[in-house]
Amino acid sequence: MACAKLDVSQSGEAGFTLVELLVAMALMLLLGGLMTGGLSFGIRAWERTEQVSEAYTEVEAAQDFLRRTLTNIYPGHSLDRNGQRGPLDFEGRFNEIRYISAPPKQLGEGGYVATRLFVEREGAKKSLNVAWCLDRLSWKQRATGDCRTASVIEGASDIRFIYKTDTDDEALSIWRSTRDIPALIGLIVEFEDGDMRTWPDFLVRPRIDQDAGCRYDPISKRCRGA
Repeated sequence: MACAKLDVSQSGEAGFTLVELLVAMALMLLLGGLMTGGLSFGIRAWERTEQVSEAYTEVEAAQDFLRRTLTNIYPGHSLDRNGQRGPLDFEGRFNEIRYISAPPKQLGEGGYVATRLFVEREGAKKSLNVAWCLDRLSWKQRATGDCRTASVIEGASDIRFIYKTDTDDEALSIWRSTRDIPALIGLIVEFEDGDMRTWPDFLVRPRIDQDAGCRYDPISKRCRGA
C-alpha cells in the first residue's frame, strides 16, 4: 500500500535580508539628514527675515522723527536787552543742528523749545542724539543738564548733515547765514558692511521760512532788525 508523502515545507512570506535592511537604514538616514538641513535653513531664513524687518523698522522710525522735527523748525530770533532782534536761532554744522521747534507730546510742554541734534563718537561708531532744552541759554552753551535727551541712531560708521539753498544745488557742510534757514536739510548715514540697516536718501524742506514776528522791509526785502 502506497503512503502519502508528507509536505514539510513552510508557507508564508520570506523575511528581509541583511542587505535590504542596510539599504533601508541608509535611505532613512539620508532622508532624515535632508529634513534636518531643510529645517535648519528655514530657521535661519526666518531669523534673517526678522533681522531685516527690525532694521527697516528702526530706520523708518528714525527718518519719521527727523522729518517731523526738521520740517517744523521755527525761524525765530532772540531778543537782546533792548528788545531788538538778534541773530537767527539756527546753527547748522556737519555734526550738529540747533534750532527752535515744537516739542514732542511726551515732554508735556507747549509752544516752542530749543532743540539740538548732535553726533557723538563712541569708539569707531557714531550715534545721533536729540536734546530738547526749555532754557535757551543751556541750548546755546551746548549744555545738557537742563535738557531731555534721547537716542535717534546708534552704531553707524558715519553720520553727517548737509544744507542746500534753492538757488544752488551744492551741498554745504556748514550753514553760515544768520538771517535765513536752509531751504533743504539732509542727513547722510552710513553703516558698516554686514549691518542689516540701509539709509535711504533723506532730504527735507522746513515748512516755515519766516518768523511770525517779522516786520517786512521792502528795501532790504528782509525782516527789520534781522
